[in-house]
Amino acid sequence: MPERSGVKEPPEKGPARPRGETPAERLRRLDGEAEAKWEAGDLAGAEALYRQIVALAPGSRAADLAYGDLFSLARQRHGGDEEVALWRTYLQAFPRGRYADDARAGLCRRADKGQRASCWRNYVTDFPNGVHRHQATRVLEGEP
Repeated sequence: MPERSGVKEPPEKGPARPRGETPAERLRRLDGEAEAKWEAGDLAGAEALYRQIVALAPGSRAADLAYGDLFSLARQRHGGDEEVALWRTYLQAFPRGRYADDARAGLCRRADKGQRASCWRNYVTDFPNGVHRHQATRVLEGEP
């Protein structure tokens, strides 16, 4: 860690990286630890570890996959508002990611009534073969 003005910075918080562990190994280890915490019922601990993966490897496949677990944990732990915030954060990092189709559709479902049709129109433009295109079509056909 760099020193400023001769003062040593405190070490990083979080699990220490074992000697010789590569960044990819660290991500796999954190994923395994998160999965174990989730299975043991420690949802907060699992969420913290998945968030650590996202922070350590932004834009990576590991982060993309970690978001999938974070979506499930957010639904279980926090409900709608946290889920919406997480979808938005995810889409900023992964506008065409593995879960982008579902995240965009989720935002459209939760959009204010006055913005819902516009959201679905944008969805169909961006995801013309998207999984939720039939729902988008139903909403758009029902608009005045």
